[in-house]
Amino acid sequence: MAGSPDRLSHMSAPCKPVQIISLSSTIYPHLIVKPLKITSFNPLIVTRDAENVIRLFEELGFERRHRKTGINDKDITDVRMRYTGKDGKVFHVDVTSVPVPKDITTIRMNVDNFDEAFEMLKAKGFVNAQGDRITETGASRSTMMVSPSGFSINLIHHIRK
Repeated sequence: MAGSPDRLSHMSAPCKPVQIISLSSTIYPHLIVKPLKITSFNPLIVTRDAENVIRLFEELGFERRHRKTGINDKDITDVRMRYTGKDGKVFHVDVTSVPVPKDITTIRMNVDNFDEAFEMLKAKGFVNAQGDRITETGASRSTMMVSPSGFSINLIHHIRK
């Protein structure tokens, strides 16, 4: 019978506690992962039909917050939208107008250190969708990073002046 003294008779002494030894960052620095400081995290829709997508979110109660045009010296426009619920919870969605063949839904992730986040994602197998290019607008640095499985994160750092 399970748990009977006969089945446990081979144990002559109680088990000793095991001491957990932590990994040292000097011995295994590649195993230590410092969390990124993420300042915002929300969906981003990249579409050639931005006005209709924006209109849909306005009908859902979102408001246009700000608009950035001429991104990458091209006819690319980003609109940040915000919804505040009756309970005070706030949600954001960004809609970017780009002449893409098919809409892309990605994650917009603002960080406080672009280079650190970029290198961490590269180490995880992500590739820059722009090749070697980083978008620099004067107010921000950004690029879309694509994972080995195909999902993407639009990495951005706002530059405070």
